[in-house]
Amino acid sequence: MSNASISDEVPYWLSNVLSDIEELNLSGNMLRGKFSQIIGKKMPLLMLMSLSRNNLSGGIPNSLCMSDFLSVLDLSKNQLSGKLPQCWRKSQADLHWILLGDNRLNGQIPNSLCYLEGLELLSLHGNGLNGVIPKCLLKLNFEILDLSDNQFTGRTLEFTKTLLYLFSIDLSSNALDGQIPEGLTRLARLQNLNLSQNKLVGKIPSDIGKLRDLESLDLSNNKLSGEIPPSISNLDFLSCLNLSYNNLSGPIPSGNQLRTLEDQSIYRGNNGLCGAPVLKVCPGDEHNNMDRPYGHNTSEDESNEGNFVLNWFYSGLGWGFAMALMGFCGILHVNQSWRTSYFQRVDRIIQKNLLLRMITMLWFRRAFQFQLCN
Repeated sequence: MSNASISDEVPYWLSNVLSDIEELNLSGNMLRGKFSQIIGKKMPLLMLMSLSRNNLSGGIPNSLCMSDFLSVLDLSKNQLSGKLPQCWRKSQADLHWILLGDNRLNGQIPNSLCYLEGLELLSLHGNGLNGVIPKCLLKLNFEILDLSDNQFTGRTLEFTKTLLYLFSIDLSSNALDGQIPEGLTRLARLQNLNLSQNKLVGKIPSDIGKLRDLESLDLSNNKLSGEIPPSISNLDFLSCLNLSYNNLSGPIPSGNQLRTLEDQSIYRGNNGLCGAPVLKVCPGDEHNNMDRPYGHNTSEDESNEGNFVLNWFYSGLGWGFAMALMGFCGILHVNQSWRTSYFQRVDRIIQKNLLLRMITMLWFRRAFQFQLCN
């Protein structure tokens, strides 16, 4: 479809057809013109709508608030402008994904978005949104929150234990100030945290090591000071780290996964840091090296001791797991109500994961095909 446009004028026969549509995917079709008001008004059963990667302009119509069955809304990578709709309602509990990134939207995030209690993914990156991020958003059960590359101001949000499923936060490239909130370390399932290119001050939370599932951490281009917490070495899955261009000082922690992150650029722009992998030697390290007896290999001794402990650990791990599994199965076998409740819960989780995986695979597959064609 080339240089097509969407019109609000719909013939009677087409109106009847639209009323039965549940999925609408016109992404990457060079659609132009303003967003049609027929979406929502003429499509009461619509559950999935993707009009991404087009040239749609104008504002986002309030008619979207009329779609009570809408689950996925993807209008990313267009030329949409104006403010976000303020008419979201509690009856839209099935709306799980909203993707409006890479447009020209402005204004503030409306508080009515907080009515969407089923919202799991909110992506508003690459717009001109401003103002303060509503605190009520953190009462929702997000999995992905991407508000990067906007003009948000104010202090960083206070994260709470209610965000049990949040695994990705991107608030980069804004004008957020204040300290990194201590409550952030309560998000036990967090895998990606990007607070780079803001105006954050203070220290990195000392208990950052509680985020055991963290794989990517970017705090670069801020005004953070103090030492890097030793607990950061507890992040066993950390594969991407960037603390560059802050005011950090003191020795760089070592051990565990940090030993594999040997790129000096991770710590660039922090003149007070010392120790590997940067070239600056920490005070006292040279003296300790000179006092060490000739031929004494501390690292080798530590390695042998560590291997001895690991051997004992793994030898008992299998027996411990087997006993725990037998105990769990025994409880389910004896207690019928627990057994019924357990398998019903497992079935619900499996159904939800299959639905999300299907939508995700469909989304990424089409995005990948579009990149290949270009």
